[in-house]
Amino acid sequence: MRGILIGIAVAAISAAISATPAGAIDYAKSGDIIPPANYRDWVFLTSSLDLNYNEPVPGAAAPAKSQLDNVFVNPEAYKVYMKTGTWPDKTVMVKENRVAAPSADEIGKSGKVQEGIISIELHVKDKKRYPGDGWAFFFSNGKTPTARYVARPASCYTCHEEHGKVDTTFVQFYPTLVDVAKAHKTFKGD
Repeated sequence: MRGILIGIAVAAISAAISATPAGAIDYAKSGDIIPPANYRDWVFLTSSLDLNYNEPVPGAAAPAKSQLDNVFVNPEAYKVYMKTGTWPDKTVMVKENRVAAPSADEIGKSGKVQEGIISIELHVKDKKRYPGDGWAFFFSNGKTPTARYVARPASCYTCHEEHGKVDTTFVQFYPTLVDVAKAHKTFKGD
């Protein structure tokens, strides 16, 4: 009997997972986005130290320490990018901004490690919802259940349009993706 109940539970969980279409983007009624809970299971693109814009991330406290970030993309979008050199509709990139500890404590002799989340930024491609290039930005302090939609003409749009090397994204900061874009001739510049 116990085995049957476990089998039913597993089937129900599998059905719930498969009922959510690949690449689905979960929006709140307000138009804000609900950040995917499992984004850390996605494809890791890069990490950087103190790479940010000329002003603090909206909604984030001005960091007194260095800031580290981690960038993830949904696996479905990554697979298409690797085949085509561009991002498909329903791409979701998550940039998780974290405070850097002043040192690696007594274990390491130098270096910095990541501490708590300062904010989360999402760069989402949804052509049905956002006419034109389909891209939209969202920001969260990392504690709220939704990330706030940032309307045009915010500077993030113009900066990405001017400096993004592939489809308004900063692929130039993702070393493993540069050669893919260059091979597909989708890399702006060089």
